[in-house]
Amino acid sequence: MLAYMGPQLRNGIPLLLLAAFLSGCNRQPQGTHVTPRGNYFKTHFQDEAQFIVETVLTDLAEMASYAKSNQPPAEFSVTAEERSDSQFRMPSYDVKIVFGKRGAIERRLRITQPIWTPGLYEDLTRTLAGGT
Repeated sequence: MLAYMGPQLRNGIPLLLLAAFLSGCNRQPQGTHVTPRGNYFKTHFQDEAQFIVETVLTDLAEMASYAKSNQPPAEFSVTAEERSDSQFRMPSYDVKIVFGKRGAIERRLRITQPIWTPGLYEDLTRTLAGGT
């Protein structure tokens, strides 16, 4: 490829690379990095699994409410807090779904399969649909 370039361009490339290398080596320290205290993210969810669980349950709660009343729920919230006794790669969550003044559903959800597996949410789906 260098054979097709003109002599000026061929000689300029090494000089350009040398200049980039030398300027990159003269970095100044950026100061002390302070790790923020408290939660890692600035959101209420602290990992991707918690976000996925809350999103799936939010969708299920909306669909179940719509199936019952032909309207989306006026106000509701879904939270999933990871339990302290969770195991690595098998988290457990305390799930709470609140439908305004109609009450709340509280369950423990154990992630024992891939997080997108429909079977994980089967019991909660039955409860949302009005079963046991």
